[in-house]
Amino acid sequence: SKDEIAYDIANDPVGNVYVTGETGSNLDFPTLDAFQGTFGGDNLDAFVVKFNDNYHREWATFYGGTGFQHGYGIAHDETNNNVYICGNTQANSTALYWPFGTGYAHNSCSNGGLVAGFIARFDDVFGIRDWGTKFAVPYATCNKIKCDNSGNVYVVGTTGGYGVLTCSPTAFLCSDFPVCDPGGAYIQTGSFGGISFS
Repeated sequence: SKDEIAYDIANDPVGNVYVTGETGSNLDFPTLDAFQGTFGGDNLDAFVVKFNDNYHREWATFYGGTGFQHGYGIAHDETNNNVYICGNTQANSTALYWPFGTGYAHNSCSNGGLVAGFIARFDDVFGIRDWGTKFAVPYATCNKIKCDNSGNVYVVGTTGGYGVLTCSPTAFLCSDFPVCDPGGAYIQTGSFGGISFS
């Protein structure tokens, strides 16, 4: 009933198609076998949809919490049969339907209503989220995401770049976007202003 915008599309070797974007349709967005069947945002939620090679929708889900969420990038991991999305969010780690801080998440800190970049991984068959993580700074977003043949995940994005988030047990420079291993572990290291991060 409200605007939907699709920002990115990916396909797998057998012809399935995956789409991510944003929606404001809190009542009638056509979810199906959804990980998150209820609109979680105040304004916009990210969404993920899978179509098979006959153009039939196999699953569709919201992905969002408080404030707004945008799904800007999507990629299919042929090695491990996963779908990755990335974007940005205003949701805090405790927000309903925003499952950060679980599984392999690198950062489960509250972003205090500011904009944080996020990455989430879904099983490509059933659309179940395996893990999600975010990079909370005074404005960050993940714009594109890709996978390599070893199952590594790469993201690029933008950041305001004027803050360092300290979150136990690590402190990291939030303007550096990560490389994650197939389990979602953050493997980039460095330092900024005398503070180390890893």
